[in-house]
Amino acid sequence: MKAAFHIAFYYDATRVGYLNDVIEGLNSIKGANKIFIYSNKNIRHLIKNDLGNITCLRFFYNLKILDPVYKKFGRYPYKHWLKKLGLTFFIHPFFLTWENRKVIPEIADDFDVQAYLEDDVRFSDTQFKYWLNNIDICLRHNYNLGFLRYEVNRESGGTFLTDLTAPLHNIIYLEGKPFLVNDNNPYCAFWIMNKPELKEFMKSPEWRFEVEGYDERAISAVGWHGLNMHRYLNTIIPLIQTENNNYRVTDECLVHHLPDNYINHPDFCKIRYPFTVQSAF
Repeated sequence: MKAAFHIAFYYDATRVGYLNDVIEGLNSIKGANKIFIYSNKNIRHLIKNDLGNITCLRFFYNLKILDPVYKKFGRYPYKHWLKKLGLTFFIHPFFLTWENRKVIPEIADDFDVQAYLEDDVRFSDTQFKYWLNNIDICLRHNYNLGFLRYEVNRESGGTFLTDLTAPLHNIIYLEGKPFLVNDNNPYCAFWIMNKPELKEFMKSPEWRFEVEGYDERAISAVGWHGLNMHRYLNTIIPLIQTENNNYRVTDECLVHHLPDNYINHPDFCKIRYPFTVQSAF
């Protein structure tokens, strides 16, 4: 099993620790794995967990040129619009998250699995095994296997789900196994696909960022399972039966959003983990 992981890292000295934590998690995954880091700086000397499997790619961006556009319209013009106008030099740092899509097609046949992660989401061997153990049944039925991003309240110690804004209740059964439907917000700041699925993704309008509802950075990390996309019937998470005949999701689906910076946010981190889902029977 060969896997490639792609990370965009716009240099910020306060975030180097998160990047190293992410790399440490990826290096715990067994197999011949490769990590590609896309950055606006030469950052190799900052990486503590380089096992010789890391490729650093540097890109240059004009930080200020598009800021008036953002202030007026609340978003930056998408890159393909700029290309059509011949203005590829007017690229804002937010588009650093798009650079992996230049590289992935060139190495599509070299890896069994590829993933894109934001630079502060810890994904390790535990989550990779969870994906391997559950992806086939999901794809057989045209569902996306879900993950839940979580944060820890450093004051109270409570654990909260970053992206959910409402509880999840709907249960479906695939081949006799229960799954919880994430029909609230399937975003988890990364995507992961096997080779056949990735090759189909690369043919889609979503690969070219032709989709609404996500900003310039989030659209990179949502992959093919966004709310306004139509590849999957829905995003689902395997359930485990509890003692009182109800269910809970497996801890293996959790990925830590390392900064914990959505705690006390007015919209996010409202659902406490763990939570119980009542059985329909």
